[in-house]
Amino acid sequence: MIDIKQEYFFPPMFRIFGGVLCLLGPLVLITQPHTLGYYVLTVVFLLTGLTMVFLRYGLSIDVANTNYRIYRKLFWQQFGNKTPFRFIEKFFINEVRDTIVMTTRAGITHNIRKSAFKAYMKLDDGSKVHVDTDQDKEKLKERVENYIALSHTILKSKTLEW
Repeated sequence: MIDIKQEYFFPPMFRIFGGVLCLLGPLVLITQPHTLGYYVLTVVFLLTGLTMVFLRYGLSIDVANTNYRIYRKLFWQQFGNKTPFRFIEKFFINEVRDTIVMTTRAGITHNIRKSAFKAYMKLDDGSKVHVDTDQDKEKLKERVENYIALSHTILKSKTLEW
């Protein structure tokens, strides 16, 4: 079984807001009178905040039973359906470039370019499944080579493509 923790569900700013909600929950309970409404509000703040902070994507590949599952993980619970396949055709890595344009009040524009590397696996039916992402190409390459070694029994092509 290969279990890959992928990206967080919410972007970083939302995760920070979730942490603020976690702090506001007990603060409401401390500063307000103890009524049922404030207890409910505290629980809602805590559950929403914890969900925003800890919800993430993942991929689980069951080599023995030849199926995979793209899941969402909250604490110890994984939510997602298993999808069968016969074999993995290959693993490959693509470079993804992103450009953000920021404009100041004075009308001056700044282009911010970022690149990330995403690893995919191509299955026997031609579909591709996102496996992992990293900003550093070499770190991602090492992890994908580890995935290749773990899934060698159901992998058709043992080489990593760029």
